Amino acid sequence: MVTGLESALSDRRKLPKFDKPVPVAISGGSAQVAGFLQHLEKEIRAAKLPIAISEVSLAEDPLNTTAKGTLMAAKLDM
Repeated sequence: MVTGLESALSDRRKLPKFDKPVPVAISGGSAQVAGFLQHLEKEIRAAKLPIAISEVSLAEDPLNTTAKGTLMAAKLDM
């Protein structure tokens, strides 16, 4: 389930240095399925990630958070 995350983070030369473990927020319709958050957190904790994860949580507005983040990134890229 988290193989994409492992692959994306595998090139450690491109990762910034973090002073503290990084929180992970999930969003989207699938994130709201009962038990999904707990299952994903278990998978993330078991993965060999090059960064420490402090917590895995559901975004406050899971159906709109991804779209809002994408919009913000697009505005910054202009």
